[in-house]
Amino acid sequence: MGTSIIHINPYDNRVNVKVEGSFSERDISAFFRKYTEEVTLIPPGEFAIEVDCTALDYDSPLRNQLLERSFERFKEDGFASILFIVLDTFVPLPPSLKEKAKLQIPDVQIKVV
Repeated sequence: MGTSIIHINPYDNRVNVKVEGSFSERDISAFFRKYTEEVTLIPPGEFAIEVDCTALDYDSPLRNQLLERSFERFKEDGFASILFIVLDTFVPLPPSLKEKAKLQIPDVQIKVV
């Protein structure tokens, strides 16, 4: 079962997201419902979003779908910057994230810890 925590920090204009466990389609839908509720409270263009994926089950068959859909949604919502924090064992990266990192687009970063 996948879980998520979403915290909006208005003092440094940052949205902190933590995803944990193995996400099912139901968990992904629940995540996006929670995310939508939270993001309506802020102007995303003035905020950075950081997604901590270090506790995500990397063997989950839906992990790439979760991350790619999240990336697309964050871009669509217009966040000032997007950062995914992953473990060095997170291989391979989802194709869209890997391509953005390779192109070194400044508003999208992947931090390997």
